[in-house]
Amino acid sequence: MKIFVSLLTFLCLSLFTYAQTINYQLIKSEKTSSSTVKLTLMVYSKSKKTIDADAQYAAIKTVLFDGCPDTPYNKPLLDSGEATSFEQYPSYFDNFYNYRIGDFILNCLPASSFKKGDKAKGTLYEVQVKVLLLRKDLEKNGIINKMGI
Repeated sequence: MKIFVSLLTFLCLSLFTYAQTINYQLIKSEKTSSSTVKLTLMVYSKSKKTIDADAQYAAIKTVLFDGCPDTPYNKPLLDSGEATSFEQYPSYFDNFYNYRIGDFILNCLPASSFKKGDKAKGTLYEVQVKVLLLRKDLEKNGIINKMGI
């Protein structure tokens, strides 16, 4: 049993570390509907196998912790910061990043061909995020207060 708990803890910490180390740059954000935003991101990844997932993580991180300029969602949904949020709600983020992140992505399309990532090369992505649905999920799980309260 101790081995299982240790392994589970290691996997959760590894996932959190992975999610925190995605390198990206927000190029543009725009509202596509009252509940979604389209983010144009430059994603820096060394692996062609993980670049799509990296783009999704980057888009979610932008909405959660950075905000989307020039949209109604210009403020981050979680203003306490990424590390603090992961520490305060580890089971939520474990479940979120392992199983549910795709529920909040409308689409994720490369806008350029894959270029092995460093700061000089990156792959351009357009990702649509269901921001209102994400906000409601955070409210339902007690991560943030309901709108207007």
